[in-house]
Amino acid sequence: MAEQKSYNLRTLRGDESYDDNMFQQDMKESGINIPDDLLYTPELNQYVAAKMRDKNITEMQTTVNPETGVNFTEEEAKSFAEETYNNVIEKSKAFSK
Repeated sequence: MAEQKSYNLRTLRGDESYDDNMFQQDMKESGINIPDDLLYTPELNQYVAAKMRDKNITEMQTTVNPETGVNFTEEEAKSFAEETYNNVIEKSKAFSK
């Protein structure tokens, strides 16, 4: 069987000891379940980034925004989460080339 290419960002950045199965386990511990059929595919990072974005939107609204002194609003959370999502997508594209 040919060796599978891992697409998680840690591996794409050069950590060849960390594969997509390890990444799947780490994400599961963070509350994100990656379907097996996304492992070793370029779609992996987009899926995880979208799940993290959704999780961030929900969780940030229970966190105090240091700039305002009150919890993040849904709009603020969405803005931050979308920016983070876009950064991950850009990094995954850059490292996948």
